[in-house]
Order: sequence, then structure tokens, then C-alpha cells
Amino acid sequence: MAIYERPTYAEFLEWLIAQAKTLMTAIKNWRVGGVVYTLLATVAKGFDKLLDVVDTALAMAFWDTSEGEYLDRIANLLNSPRQQARKAEGRVMFGRDVAGGPVEIPVGRVVSTTPMSDGQPRRFVVSALATLPDGALDVEVPVIAQVVGSRYNVAAGQITELVTPITGIDYVHNDQTTYWLDVEGTDREEDATLQARLPLALSRASLAGVRTLYESIAAPIAGVLTVKSWPHGVALGQVDVLITGGADDAQPSPALIAQAQAAIDVVKPDLSNVVVRGPREHEIDIEVSVVKSLAGGEVGQIRQATYDAIQALFLPSSNARVFGTGNGFVRATLAAEIMQVADYVANVHVIAPPEGVTVDPDELLRPGTITVNVVGA
Repeated sequence: MAIYERPTYAEFLEWLIAQAKTLMTAIKNWRVGGVVYTLLATVAKGFDKLLDVVDTALAMAFWDTSEGEYLDRIANLLNSPRQQARKAEGRVMFGRDVAGGPVEIPVGRVVSTTPMSDGQPRRFVVSALATLPDGALDVEVPVIAQVVGSRYNVAAGQITELVTPITGIDYVHNDQTTYWLDVEGTDREEDATLQARLPLALSRASLAGVRTLYESIAAPIAGVLTVKSWPHGVALGQVDVLITGGADDAQPSPALIAQAQAAIDVVKPDLSNVVVRGPREHEIDIEVSVVKSLAGGEVGQIRQATYDAIQALFLPSSNARVFGTGNGFVRATLAAEIMQVADYVANVHVIAPPEGVTVDPDELLRPGTITVNVVGA
């Protein structure tokens, strides 16, 4: 934002009095509470309020300090609008244990995950009429999340519950070989996230490097959470554009990859090889010992809150604290995050990994086994 030197109320009042004394020499009473002093103080206060309006107007005029609808206008001018909330869409397998006649699967039937880490299941609704054919054991059925948001981008194998029974259907699942999710659910983009990616939009009209250009094209696509490009080390001239989605494993769906690839192909040179893909996964086991403070706290609650804090560091997010693509494991980051769990955590000892873990630029850390020990219980 542009910077200007703003006088304070006291400075402006002092200046007014000094100017008045040179012009109104007949006035002798300049004391606080006097008529002239009070009049000048009122003018100074009005000027100070006017500068408040100027400050607000200036802040709303620049992308790094604007917010809300004003930030939306700037983003739209840069052809990089705010990502809006939408529902996740995909396909779930409906099946039976023994083959039989055709079974109709009506619109509106509900399937669900078991309760997730927040204690709530994720429910999905059948979005189009489907039929399990005569003699077949299963059929793929389109579903849509009941509510908007990225938390409905559940991993394969997590949808297992048939909430509204259907005669002739014994089970449901979403762990088919082809990725089950077709459209990532998204949350409405926060101001801070939009502000962080708007500089990428400027590269489209500048002489910025092609890698920045590719990132600027992929970043605004709904469902893309983070984007990072790097030259491929094997194929000469190849640029890999790594994107993460909002699914629990951060991997983008094939549909999201195809959408980003198509957008980049429009602008890339004919002889360039640009490949959009998800990151490679680097799994590590985590073990910590949490020292319970004298303030108390129930052991099970401490263990669960610590587990959730660890998981959050690996979940897809635009938050700079998480272990994103190309970011290695830092023990101090993990310990600091756990210390924020509650007042009843006095100290944290990271047992595993025993030291920091480095990853390649295209790797994403994923948690393996998470073990939480509570000491002092």
C-alpha cells in the first residue's frame, strides 16, 4: 500500500494554534477550554476523522491491504477471482454379496463415512438415478456432498455406510481403482490466501519466468489448494507443475489435474513439455511424549488433542506452518504446534523421527503411525 506521512490529532491541533496565533493577534486566551482553543480542537478532530476515511480508502485500493468485497474487485480486475465454496462430487460403488435381478438406486439416498477426527461423519447424496444391472455385483453411482467444503474430500475407502437402506444393496465403498472424487469440494477462499496468490496473477502481464506463469494459471482453479513448479531433473526442458487438492491425502483428482493441464497447455510454447501432477508421498512415523502440566486435564483428551494437532500439520492447507510440498520435517515445528494444544501441556518431547527429515522438491510428507504418550498422568 502507498505510504504517506499522516499528522496526528495533537500535531495538527498544535499546527492550527500556531497558525491562528500569527493571524489572530488580538486573541489573548489560548488556554484549554477557551472558545478559540475549543473551536480549533473541533476542527482538528474533524480532520483526524477525515484522515481515518482516507486511510481506509487507501487500504481498500491495494491488494495486500484490501479485504472483503473490495479485495474481490481487485481480484476480478486481475482475472483471478476468489475461489467460492462448492460441494464435492464423485462416484461411490453400490454392491451386493450375491448376484440377482436389477436394483434401482434412487436419487436422494444417503451414504456416509464413519465419524471423522472432529467426531462428525461426512454424508453424500445420490445425485442421479442409477441401476445395478441384472446379474452384476456392483455399480458406480454419482454422489454429491450434503454440504459445501473441502472437508468432504475424503480419502478412498472412507465412505462405508449406507445411511438410507436400499433393498438388494449390501454395501457401499469408494476405494475403486480410479480415483472416486471428480470435483473437489472447496471452502470460500480467505482474504489472506487470496492476497498471497494475487502477485502470481501479475506475472501474466509481465516478463516473469514461465514457471511463475504456469503457477499463476493453476492457482485460481477451484479445488487447487497449493501449486509449485520446478524443472524436471531427467527430461530436458520439462517443467513439472505440482498441485495439491483438498482431499485428506492432498492428492488432486484426475479431473483437477486435467483441468489445470488444459489451462496451461493453452499458453505454453509448442515445444515445451509441462506436466501437471500431484506430489510424491514421503511417509514418516511420528512418536511424541507430552508432559502433562499441574493444571490438570484428562489423559484421553490430551492424547486426542495432541493427535489432532499432529494430523493438522499434514493435512492439505495453504497455511505456511504445515509440511507442504518440498518442505521437510522440522522437530521444532511439531513441538511448537503441540504446545498450543492447551494450557495442560507443560512440555513436549519428539521421539521419532529422531532428527529432521529432508524431502525432494516434489515430495509431500505424510504421517504413518502416530504414537502419543502422556507423561505425568
